[in-house]
Amino acid sequence: MLNGDVLTDIDLSAQIAQHERTGARAPLALVPVEDPTAYGLVHLEEDRSVRDFVEKPSSDRIDTDLISAGAYVLQREVLDLVPTDRNVSIEREVWPRLIGDGLYGFPSESYWLDIGTPERYCRAPSTSSRAT
Repeated sequence: MLNGDVLTDIDLSAQIAQHERTGARAPLALVPVEDPTAYGLVHLEEDRSVRDFVEKPSSDRIDTDLISAGAYVLQREVLDLVPTDRNVSIEREVWPRLIGDGLYGFPSESYWLDIGTPERYCRAPSTSSRAT
């Protein structure tokens, strides 16, 4: 599953391989960002299982730069946790329920850009400039 407002070159094959290796129910791609205050921080255990989330932290609460990159590999049963009768924020309503139950992080140094606003979309490099 991919968020539609993200431009990235995350290695999805490597993320799937980690998913299979760990038996995770849902590995989340994670990327470091310079200023994570606009996002949610993700803390990992040594085995890459997710310990917790800190949503839109103040600058004095930043102790990691890893955020969810919006690329997920899901076991089918994870979708059963998503109510069908209303809009759901999977990040706020489903991921916290999976902490300690198969939720893993997949840290990556890949290119990542949130293109969810016109201003950020215009910052995206053109295809020809990314090819080099």
